[in-house]
Amino acid sequence: MAGAETSARRKKTQQMQKDAKKAAAAAFIEKVIITNNKGKANKRGRRPNRTVNIASGIVNLKYYESILQDNVVIELSYADTSGTVDNKSALDGLPIERECNVQVKIKDNHGTILDFSNNRKNAFKVENTTPILDDPTKTGVIIQLITTEAVKNNYSGVETRGDGKISDQVKRILKDKEYLNSKKKLHIDETANNMNYCFAKKRPFFVINKISRDAVPQGADGNSGSKLGKSAGFIFYETYKGYYFKGIDTLFGQTPKIKVI
Repeated sequence: MAGAETSARRKKTQQMQKDAKKAAAAAFIEKVIITNNKGKANKRGRRPNRTVNIASGIVNLKYYESILQDNVVIELSYADTSGTVDNKSALDGLPIERECNVQVKIKDNHGTILDFSNNRKNAFKVENTTPILDDPTKTGVIIQLITTEAVKNNYSGVETRGDGKISDQVKRILKDKEYLNSKKKLHIDETANNMNYCFAKKRPFFVINKISRDAVPQGADGNSGSKLGKSAGFIFYETYKGYYFKGIDTLFGQTPKIKVI
């Protein structure tokens, strides 16, 4: 009996080690397709888009999302060989520059797929490129990607008076064409309190984080779930599934997924 239990524990340990090893292995990068910003017109007066899939040349890709971060970010290292585009590297031939559209699709070892291929909804934009190696045959490049909303955030400002529920104001900033014009799914907890704000051309993400401090979650009865003035506020963040505006009191009030002593 003891031998059988020992064997079972050994098999369980071995399986856990295999799962851990699998989780630590590299994910599969299906595509990273970069579309150039429209350049010079051709003989017909058209400005054609050109694309290049650099997935096969990627040395390292890091995907970041956090409850302390307004938008998801990708940083990738790419070995760019000459002759990729018009006998030039993709960096110079496409060229790869700020705000180029980027479609990304990756799959981890648990079968989870992150598909950022929808140009209208969730594709990335190039934030900047940093050459790290340059010789006659290849170029090493670090490319940072940010969301379309993050790009719009850099160019727009909230210059209006906001009245009513804070949660409604957050929705408006995210969806309004004048601001972020996001097509992503919103996961926004309703707030119980109304606030009035005036902002002088502040960036949308700044405004959302600013008013989140004063937000109070709404209870099941439609009233305040926390005492006014004693709420921990809200947090704003993005994941692959969309944008979240969640009450901190609500998050801590959830049933724990796991407890660690």
